[in-house]
Amino acid sequence: GKDFHEENLTILKQKAVYRKLHSVYKKALNKALQNSLKLQQLISLLQEFVEQSDSDEDL
Repeated sequence: GKDFHEENLTILKQKAVYRKLHSVYKKALNKALQNSLKLQQLISLLQEFVEQSDSDEDL
């Protein structure tokens, strides 16, 4: 039913989503490497995201 369809959609779109993520990450990294403040901002942003995701998984 619905769960199978959503799972199938995830499998079909996984590579495209990964390519998009990789592209955005590369741009963010290149921008961040221009100066230490931007690099620190990116690190903080990613750490915040990771910690947020971890707490979501615990629920």
